[in-house]
This record gives sequence, structure tokens and C-alpha cells, in this order.
Amino acid sequence: MAVMAELARILVALALAGLGARGQVARTIEDRGTLYNMVFGYALTTPDDYESVITSSGCACRLRCLTLASCRSVSLVPLDGDSAGRVECRTSGKPIRLLKLNDRPRLGKTPGAVHFLETYDGRHNDIEIDGFRYVKSSSDKCFQQATALINTWDRFHVIASVFERERYKSLKVGLSHQAGGPLEWHRFGQVFPFTNYELNMTVVDDRKPGESVTFYLEKVENEFLLIGDNENLPNKTLCMFNPLNLVWK
Repeated sequence: MAVMAELARILVALALAGLGARGQVARTIEDRGTLYNMVFGYALTTPDDYESVITSSGCACRLRCLTLASCRSVSLVPLDGDSAGRVECRTSGKPIRLLKLNDRPRLGKTPGAVHFLETYDGRHNDIEIDGFRYVKSSSDKCFQQATALINTWDRFHVIASVFERERYKSLKVGLSHQAGGPLEWHRFGQVFPFTNYELNMTVVDDRKPGESVTFYLEKVENEFLLIGDNENLPNKTLCMFNPLNLVWK
């Protein structure tokens, strides 16, 4: 019972801390000498990746994972209409190899869920509150990572804070348009219309509307803008990592 009480205290405190910040999706925590990624609003969604049981509470689910030698990650999914606090407890042996980020299970958006993923010390844990890492490319383009796609206001504010913290001046992003064509985001060869997302033209400064142009992010007079101007294009790009393997668009 003492263990359950302690787990309850940790889970409630972390959930309140994590969900209190705007756009909070993830954080890295330490519990009993082991590192975990704690992910809010996402869960294991591929049936082959997990086993599912109903537990009396989120704490009981977390304890189930801690006591199973094969459990490396667990999702606590609330039951619709259940007032007793029971959850669907999805436990997984993935990742089998902690050092292989590609072995991590896919996590899909699941309202109200909390996911715990065992991890290890490393820079991949330097995730922003939206669950991603944003870094400046070492050369002109991003190679193993995607060029940043800034399609929501939450992501826009997160990246602005990264620029301030890392003192980035200007970096290319995955936004462009052809001569006379619409604004489009590009990611791994896929194209996404700018108008399909909540970010809007109030942060766009298109200086070459009649030309084919690539956009970059820069702070201009205390305001961050997406600027389309090939004549002043920076030689580095903003790249984004997805170390938690989140399903997103």
C-alpha cells in the first residue's frame, strides 16, 4: 500500500505539473533511479505493440508496468463514462533495445491519456514541451531529420523560445511557394497546404509573391516572422527530431 500511495503522489504531481503549461506534451522525469519520458495526450495505438487490461486506477497501471520485467512503456487510457477512476492499461515490451530510438513504439493522439516510456540519458531527452527537438542543421539542409513544419500556434511559440534560448538569428523552414502558386509546407517529400492549418498570414512576410521562394524564420522588431526572400536566404535550416515517435501532421 505504501508503494501505491507513493505512486499516486508522483503521478498526480507530475500530471498537474505537465498539463499546467501551454501546449505541454512531454517531459523527461527520473523515478527510482530510472529515466522516463512522460507524454500527455498520447498512447500506444498499434494493437500488436501492447497488451491491454483494465486496472482500478492509473497508479495500479503504472505499478503493473514496474512489476513486469518485460515492460518498457505503458499507456494509461481513461475509460469513457467511468467514474470509478479505472483505466485501460496498455503495456509494451517496446523498445526492446533502449539505445535504438527507431525501436520505440508509435504513439497516437489519445485525449486524457498519459504514457510512460523508459529511456536513457542523452541529448534526445532534451525535448521541448511539444515533444520534439529543434536544432540548426550542420549544413544547408536537414538530412536524417525533417525540415521544421510550423503548422500550429503552439509549435510557433515553442520554436520562438528555442530561437531565443539558442540565439538563432534566421533559419530556413519547410515553407515555400512556386511562382504564382500557393504557400505549402514540405516534409519528407510530402506537401501540405499552408491554409490547412491554424497558423495564418499574420506571421508571413512574403517579399517575392510573384516568384518561387523559400521562407525562413527571423525575429524582426521583437516579432517572429516567416519571411519569403531568396536574396537574403540563410545557409542553415531548422530541423526537427521526433524522438518520441509521435503520430502527427
